[in-house]
Amino acid sequence: MEIQQQGSPLSVNNSTAQLTATLSGLGVSQLPLFMAQPFLFDNGKLQLVLPDWQRAAFPLYLIYPPGRHLSGRLMPLSIGLCKCYSHTGRIKSALHKT
Repeated sequence: MEIQQQGSPLSVNNSTAQLTATLSGLGVSQLPLFMAQPFLFDNGKLQLVLPDWQRAAFPLYLIYPPGRHLSGRLMPLSIGLCKCYSHTGRIKSALHKT
């Protein structure tokens, strides 16, 4: 497969802007599946170009001061992140360590 570049490359530092540009037809993009999925399968606005390829996983850290009680906002966030990514088998939680 060969792709001819037309125009100048677009660079963004925000995944929402990246999704918007891709939906507007500005090119091929590497998007997180949770963002692209509604446009892939539900309505077909996007399509997978390399379905058998995935980028390497990258670490995600939630860091907070040790020995402190987690705030009312931080605790649900940490629990939600653990639930969201638990299917990957890569969650290492230090929430309950003392």
